[in-house]
Amino acid sequence: MRRSAQELQKYLEKPQNSAAILLARSDDERTVFHARPASKLEEAGSYASKFSELVKGIVTQPRKQATFFKLLQFPLPTRKQISRASDDLNRVFEAQDRYVGWEFTTPDTEEDFREYVEAKKFDTFVKENIFNAIFERCNSLVVVDLPELQAFGEYPEPYAYLLPIANVVDMGLNSDKSIEYCLFKISTDRFAAFDEGHFRIYSKGKDGENKDTYTLQREVPHSLGYCPVNFIWHDQFGDAGIRRLSPLFDALTDMDRLVMSDVFKEDLDLHAAYPYLYYLKEKCSYKDEKGNMCANGVIAYYEDETPKTKPCPNNCQNSFAGPGTAFKITQPGIGEHALPTPAGFVTLQRDSLDYITEKVDAAKKELFHFLTGYEQEADKTKALNEDQVQSQFEARINKLIYWAEHLEKTHRWILETIARLRYGNEFLKVTVNYGREFYLETLQDALTAYQDARAKGLPMYLLEVLRRRVVRLLARNNDHELQRLTLLELLEPYPDVPLTSVQQGTPDYELKANFSRYVGQFERNNIDLVSFGSNGSIAKKLETIENELYSYVQARAKLWQQRQPEDPATAQ
Repeated sequence: MRRSAQELQKYLEKPQNSAAILLARSDDERTVFHARPASKLEEAGSYASKFSELVKGIVTQPRKQATFFKLLQFPLPTRKQISRASDDLNRVFEAQDRYVGWEFTTPDTEEDFREYVEAKKFDTFVKENIFNAIFERCNSLVVVDLPELQAFGEYPEPYAYLLPIANVVDMGLNSDKSIEYCLFKISTDRFAAFDEGHFRIYSKGKDGENKDTYTLQREVPHSLGYCPVNFIWHDQFGDAGIRRLSPLFDALTDMDRLVMSDVFKEDLDLHAAYPYLYYLKEKCSYKDEKGNMCANGVIAYYEDETPKTKPCPNNCQNSFAGPGTAFKITQPGIGEHALPTPAGFVTLQRDSLDYITEKVDAAKKELFHFLTGYEQEADKTKALNEDQVQSQFEARINKLIYWAEHLEKTHRWILETIARLRYGNEFLKVTVNYGREFYLETLQDALTAYQDARAKGLPMYLLEVLRRRVVRLLARNNDHELQRLTLLELLEPYPDVPLTSVQQGTPDYELKANFSRYVGQFERNNIDLVSFGSNGSIAKKLETIENELYSYVQARAKLWQQRQPEDPATAQ
């Protein structure tokens, strides 16, 4: 429903859903700590202080706490694994059957929208900004707004941007859990209030009692019939419907433990990887200038009748173990068990070092597997049977489909909202289908399979299937490049046969041997292959190009013959 300016002003003063919004903020603070790039603890968000308290509750010795935070290096190991998983999940944007299209009442409007979408780079906005925000701040919102000043042009110019939940003051939901209204902070003293009928801007001030007041500054109606603010992720968490269930949520505790375990491993490596010396301690006879003597590595003294202590400059105390550390041991007394040697080395068992290393490595692999559905680096010592390979493949596909379903909704909503604000009734519909045939095979894997098949002498029709897999991976979702590569494979003589197997001296051999040169000559004389003859049939197009290529071969052969030196015997 549409809210009045007075109602929204009251919600600014007294938010209705502040508790759920605070919980959503807290969720995002935790994922920011693990997922967002940071170079030091102070850049890691507000959850860094909570993580520090968690560590201090486990590592209670002050000096060990100090060592922990010195060894806590950024970027965190969790950030590295999330980044790797992100690279793999990015395949969601590259399915073979992906389709994004729209319909308008006129072809001119449809073309104008295509140009506008490309100019404003909305696809890039979804692929980069929204995709990364899902990892870092899953509770963020996407807003479609209008500029305060309309630039010259026939149509309005709506734009989209991300809104962190930390900037949201209040939000109301409809019965279907879509957003009814959203109030958010623009700057220190400016707030926006968007609902199903208006864009509104309020200014913040103080009354005579120093209480916050909000004054309506600007009001622009729209005809969307819904609020131009939406969630970027669509799994709900909690009864209020405002919090989002992040794809990282179930792994958050494990990620905290992974960070701690990784630091503990470094702490262990710092000293346990090196043997350290022990030897008998001699009584220290140090005295300072006032005659205060050393007692167990500490000198007690008074300063203005206040008792104080300072460490002995002879370094009589044992320090925490580290490379090159020496421990001083008190000599046994009379009747006590004697030391076997007055000095020696202490080493830690290899099993302890291996255990913590294996634990950290296993935690990293588990996090990657949780996010992507498969193991990035499979254990090569364990062979997988056909069922296991199929299971991993299906799990990987299911993860990509899960992401695709969420991103499709967000992408479609952005394009629909922009089209409605820009064109009104001229807009009909938007179709966003991310597809389900994802490129899970790497280009190198496809090339290897093709080369192996050719070396084994498999039938030509199988080589053609494998070759086209390589072509699709080279082109990805670039339609122009896919058309060009397809034309090239149709034009090159014997594409699956090595050049050495083609009879020399024939036109086919010459064209295959210098194929790129002749294609370049054709495009210099005409236009690029894809654009050439685009209005005619593909058969006629191929016939024309092929005839032209072979004419180049014949012309070159004649030129080559003219350049041959005359045979002396023939000249006589």
